[in-house]
Formats: sequence, structure tokens, C-alpha cells
Amino acid sequence: MLYEIAITPDVFDAAHVSRDRAHGVEVRELLRQMLVNGLIADLDKGGWRTTVDADLGDWGDPAAKDKVIALINQLGRHHRLVRHPKRLEGRPTSQDHWLRLIQDSHRRVGFDWIVTGEDFCPDDWRPIGNVMSLTGILNAEAFEGRRRSRTVRLCEQDYEPALVPLLRHAKSLDIVDPFLKPSHGGTERLNRFVELCANTMGNRGHALLPGVIRLHMSPNKIRPTRSTDALLCEWRERLERFRQRSRTLHTFHVVAWGMSPDDEELHDRFLLTDQYGVVSGNSFTSGKTETTRKTGWTLLDDGEWESHRTMYSNAILPHAKLGELRVG
Repeated sequence: MLYEIAITPDVFDAAHVSRDRAHGVEVRELLRQMLVNGLIADLDKGGWRTTVDADLGDWGDPAAKDKVIALINQLGRHHRLVRHPKRLEGRPTSQDHWLRLIQDSHRRVGFDWIVTGEDFCPDDWRPIGNVMSLTGILNAEAFEGRRRSRTVRLCEQDYEPALVPLLRHAKSLDIVDPFLKPSHGGTERLNRFVELCANTMGNRGHALLPGVIRLHMSPNKIRPTRSTDALLCEWRERLERFRQRSRTLHTFHVVAWGMSPDDEELHDRFLLTDQYGVVSGNSFTSGKTETTRKTGWTLLDDGEWESHRTMYSNAILPHAKLGELRVG
């Protein structure tokens, strides 16, 4: 549903475009595809972007260059260029440097694909696995068959592999579910799905990235006989206990929503990060063991994602805000 790739900077080398104009078209197509459901590794802690910008400066076709720059900028605005650790031996200056840097990151996160320039023969360098040329990846059946939706069983075994690519590099998350409860099965433990998201978000394999998790729910859907204040108090207790036990770096916000002016209750079920958004056909309940209950998760298109994220992250829904709290 969400895919991360690494691209060696030589893919953007002006020499390729000067020899074959189709190369520039393929570069644009790859970037467009990554905007649909992908992330690109900004290797060397941003050094990749700097190197690519320098390579683009040598392109002889201004119109083609501007189109590529616009796509890279759009990926950057949507936080889809994700930083990876700096090369300890200094700035990469060769193809081998970049490939070994990719290998290090690949061991931690497991890239779906690694894309290299046409001058590089994958048979000469196999340790990092799924290496393809630019033309090769665009024609690969697996790449063409990337999906924007998946079926998920309502249990940790299915949630975790679905959440890892979605949350690994995220800095913020809005969990929207009117039925989101503070506890798990009436126990003292925090809601298991919230725990799973908190433990997954920002866990990039080399360092934990602190972030913000906002929880949106409807007291009328959960426990209509209890006051909103009592429900928020329970959320606070569960979250504080979880933060002490897990030593998470995340900050939590809980927002309780009531009715809209049209007498509609909250009914959305979203996962909205600073990179992408997912709509679910079911509440985010979670059993610890396997279950036959299933639902569908689908990536929102960018317009829907930005619209919903703006409303929820800023808590500006038409619904009445019954209360909120912050923990951390």
C-alpha cells in the first residue's frame, strides 16, 4: 500500500538526458508514481537531495528540468523525501559510496526497490538485493501492480505490517474513530491499537523520531452514560501509564467530539499522517491473536488527505468539541 525506494543520484545525471531525451521522461514518471503511494530515501541526511539538485542544474533542457524539480519539491512538501543517516566516512562522492550507504539503510528498513543509472550493471553489485535500472523498474510487473488498498484482519498480526511503512517516518498521526476507547477490553492497559501505533511511529531502525498523536473519538458512541470529563480522565490515566512504561517520546492529544449543526455524529475512520492518509471500513479494534474479522484500508488521494488532515489536526470540524486534553 505504501512503498519506499532508494534512487542513486546518477539517475539524475545530465549525461543520460543528453544521450536520450526519453530518460528525462522516465525520471518524471518515476517521481509521479512515488507521489501516488511512495516514499523516496533522502540519503546522507539530506545529502541526496543536495546532490540531485546539483545534477539537475546541468540539464540542458530547462522545461524538462523544471518539471522534475517541481515533482521533487512536491514530494518534499508532502514529507515524502525521508531522511536516512549520514555517511560516517564523509560526503558520498562515488557510485559505490551511495550504494554502500543504501545497503546500510536497506538492512534497517528494507527498501522495496533500489533504482540506479543505466551505466550501472546490477550483476556487478548484488549484496543489496532488489536493484533495478530506471527503465527496469517502470516496466517491472511488481512496480506496476502496486496497490493503494489492502485487506486487514482486526488483530496485531495484520495491523503491524500494515502500519510499519505508513508510520515509520511519520511525525504526526491523527487516529479518527468515534468508537476509540481508552482501555483494552476493560483492563488497565491502554487501547492496544493506540499502543501499536505509538510503538511503530517514528521507529526508523536507527533512531526514534518523536511525534504527535491525536486521538479523535465520540463519547456518545463509547459510553453515553458517562460524562465526557470522566472519559477524558480515563484517557489521561491510560496514556500517562503507557508513557511511563514504554518511555515513548510522543505527545498525545485526545479530542472528544459531539454533534454537528446538522445533528450528525462523528462517523469517519481515518489514519492521517503528515505524509499520507488511510480510510478504514471498520473501527480500529484490535485483538492480540488472529481473528477472522476483516476490513479494508485504502489510501486517500492527496486532495482528500490534505482536507481531512487540516480539519482534524487543527480540530476545526463542524462538530461540537466537547473536551480535549494533552499528555506529554
